[in-house]
Amino acid sequence: MSQREADGFDAATKVSLDRFETLAAEARDTLMEETRRALEQMRATAEDSRAAAADAAEQARLRADRLGEALFDAAQKADQAADARIDDARRIVSESAGLVEQTGDRAIQRLEGLLTRLNSALSEIDTAVADVDERAARLPEQARARVEAVRASVEEGLASLSAASRKAAEDTEALDIGFQDRVRRNYDMLTEAVRLMGVVSGDAPVAPRRREAAPEPEVRPARPQRAPVDDRADERSTALRGRLRLEPSEPPRAAVTERLDWNDLVSRDEPSEPPLDLDTPALPRADAAALADRVTAAIRRMGVDPNALLPRSRVEEAARAISKGDADAARHIVRRVAPAAVRSVSRRVMNDAELRSDAEHYVRSFGKELSAVARAGDGAGVQSRLASDGGRAFMLLDAAVGDLG
Repeated sequence: MSQREADGFDAATKVSLDRFETLAAEARDTLMEETRRALEQMRATAEDSRAAAADAAEQARLRADRLGEALFDAAQKADQAADARIDDARRIVSESAGLVEQTGDRAIQRLEGLLTRLNSALSEIDTAVADVDERAARLPEQARARVEAVRASVEEGLASLSAASRKAAEDTEALDIGFQDRVRRNYDMLTEAVRLMGVVSGDAPVAPRRREAAPEPEVRPARPQRAPVDDRADERSTALRGRLRLEPSEPPRAAVTERLDWNDLVSRDEPSEPPLDLDTPALPRADAAALADRVTAAIRRMGVDPNALLPRSRVEEAARAISKGDADAARHIVRRVAPAAVRSVSRRVMNDAELRSDAEHYVRSFGKELSAVARAGDGAGVQSRLASDGGRAFMLLDAAVGDLG
């Protein structure tokens, strides 16, 4: 580098440094001015903040004072409210205690009234029980009286039936005698008329037959057999009209010459009916149902439950045996299944005459009904009857007292 260029560079550098210093001094002055202004603003702001803080402190103090007064007022009001609530609570407690006492008094009064009513009801129940016991004590006598009345009524009915039968027999005998006399007179009159007609026709007179030799024709009152006489008369009238010859002949002799009896009054065309069984009176359905209920109730009062002792399988076995006509096998089944119950029922029946009478009547009537159903071949009917309460009671009674009558 030349000297000239070096001098020029130094001059330029010096100018540049001078300008830089000038710019730096200006920048420093500007910064100092801005800093001073910022400090003044900060000082003003601090003054404002100090004044605002003082105002805020004053306001806070005022608010604190007001808040203290408000708290004091609130505390006084809270105390007053608490006192009022306490007074209300005490009043409620006192009123509740009074109500409880009143309720207790009312409850005591109600309990006393209820106790009085219960005592009166118990006295009425005692009276009713005494009345029932008295009626129950009178029941055997009433039952005996009714049985005697029924027996007297049946005997009276049988006596009236016998009297009616005797009167019917006497009336029938009188009717038989009168009817035979009338037939005999009609036959004699017809014979005489035939003889006279023969005389009028010119034939040899025919000597009248003796009345003693006249046979008695067989005549039944219910169906009088007058056709042979009419037929003979028709034949003779025909002969009179045709040949004018009358030959008296004897009427056909009856195959049976014995007197009429009661059986001749019954038409032979009607089917025969079985005779009436007067030894065993038939029980009406109402009496049979009452007897079944009475016997079943008596068995249950012994502590014996027929439904529990005789299950359906055993009932079916007994029904099959009865359907085959083997009643002893059915009794053996019951005695095998419930021996203690059978012995208990047997002892009770043997010691109680009224129960024994009911048991005998029930066993006989129910046994006849079962026999009729079994003879009809209705095994299901036998099983359905034995499966009922009355059927199970019959099985126990039949096993216990089946050999009494």
